[in-house]
Amino acid sequence: MPEPESWRAILETLEGDLARVKSGDVLEATAWTAPTAAGPLPDEYAHYVRALIESQREAIVEVAAARRRTAEHIAAVQSVAATRAAPHSVYLDVEG
Repeated sequence: MPEPESWRAILETLEGDLARVKSGDVLEATAWTAPTAAGPLPDEYAHYVRALIESQREAIVEVAAARRRTAEHIAAVQSVAATRAAPHSVYLDVEG
């Protein structure tokens, strides 16, 4: 049976990454591979993993909503014509 400490460390790393995402930190996108050296997940961690998976699902929804809002903001900014300097004066001095 694998040492619970090795699984504990793996799960704490995943939970730490999730906490950073929820706090707004930007994480480098890397491919995740399931650990193989730790062996099967001990039963004592099943409830912890279920809660972690649910928290990850919630974070995915939050990140997707933030991404959608950001895309809307970018589209709004891009829809405004760029300000350009006028080739000549735009004011007419009638008094002077």
